[in-house]
Amino acid sequence: MQSDRNARWLTERDLKDIFLTMIEDREDYYQLLEEYRAGLISTPDGAIIRDNKVVLVEVLTHSYTEDKIAAKENFSTVMSLPIQFYKT
Repeated sequence: MQSDRNARWLTERDLKDIFLTMIEDREDYYQLLEEYRAGLISTPDGAIIRDNKVVLVEVLTHSYTEDKIAAKENFSTVMSLPIQFYKT
């Protein structure tokens, strides 16, 4: 990965806070909140912001199930942000 002093990292906690704030005004707020609580939507490990573009990042281990990966993809879809998976 290329070093970039202008890049910024958002933590999983940052993303959770942003997600919960973003969905507050949506008509489907309660449905999304329930899906989040049920693990159908799951916050990725973090995100990289570079050149005003945000890319979600998730590091996959051998124990990840398809459902867990799908929950990360669901977060990406709700947030309208691309997600990049990295396998360990």
